[in-house]
Amino acid sequence: MYNIVYVYFFMNYRIRQCLKTYWLQIFSYIQDSRGAEREAWQRRVECPENVGAHCVRPIAGDQRSPLQAPQMTKSWSHIEELIKMILVVGASGMLGYDLMNTLEGDIRGVDLPEIDITSLESVRKVLLTLKPQIIINSAAYTDVDGCETEKETAMSVNGEGVAFLAMTAKEINAKLVHISSDYIFNGKKGSPYIEDDLPAPLNVYGESKLAGEMNAAIAPEYLIIRTQWLYGINGKNFVETMLSLAKEKKELSVVDDQIGSPTWTKDLSIAIKVLIDKNCTGIYHVTNSGFCSWNKFAKEIFRQQGVEITVTNMTTEELKRPAKRPLYSALDCSKLYKATGFKPETWQEALSKYLALRKGN
Repeated sequence: MYNIVYVYFFMNYRIRQCLKTYWLQIFSYIQDSRGAEREAWQRRVECPENVGAHCVRPIAGDQRSPLQAPQMTKSWSHIEELIKMILVVGASGMLGYDLMNTLEGDIRGVDLPEIDITSLESVRKVLLTLKPQIIINSAAYTDVDGCETEKETAMSVNGEGVAFLAMTAKEINAKLVHISSDYIFNGKKGSPYIEDDLPAPLNVYGESKLAGEMNAAIAPEYLIIRTQWLYGINGKNFVETMLSLAKEKKELSVVDDQIGSPTWTKDLSIAIKVLIDKNCTGIYHVTNSGFCSWNKFAKEIFRQQGVEITVTNMTTEELKRPAKRPLYSALDCSKLYKATGFKPETWQEALSKYLALRKGN
């Protein structure tokens, strides 16, 4: 809770600063935005070196300054294009990669070292330069067991970092889309969780993600998307771990008492695009359709890949991990369908497409 108190301490200051500088920023921005047609280009932005990934796909031949504000055309008909600019924070990560390849329009991507979300100075430098209309935060500290020993880091990235994004989003009147987790729940409900169920995290990771949700609400408009069991083409994940282990062993033990929905980051990215296009706000659950255990997921991976291996059952307690896990954290995604008409494909179908895609890479 120290994180929330810290955020509240800064809130009044940021609001005052916003009120003092809002019109000056607009005037300055319009004055500085004469010139040639804008292009949908991603470029590196200068930030402290202690932050760590990179901006995605800078366009070859673009000679503009890394910190140059996006140009506005002389024709006012192009202003609507400008305000649709989307900035993906954490663009080099597993989800960020698919977001950058799924979203349409003027999409920018930043990651470490261009932006350090644990630094308010770094966040303001990037966001006040680019002035995106929509900010998608896919950056997170996701080492669940590591969070138990790195509590300060977990809270700084997953909690305070979101606050800095939200406060600056308020300053530039941007919408914040924040990615959260099923781990804010304790898994004791016995049925899929809906968006209004009370959170009760079991571990530090869950606590930090819950703090992030609370801080996201500082933004003038926010969209919180809870998801789970992610895998994708551009990062370490359960599917790749299983296939790698299968090359070394003839038998694997996988927990069978944790229930959830394996979710392909490509399908999650499509759902995020739909929610943005529909101008949805608030909290939504998004996963691939259907539930299973990690054990069943592993067996399906091997079945679809044609790998001969024995998969035995084990309990979460037998696994003896540092962080407690919710046993039944499946998410009810019916609100997504009601609001958008979009229903993600089954986790089995998504897995099949992912396995086909990885073969081509």
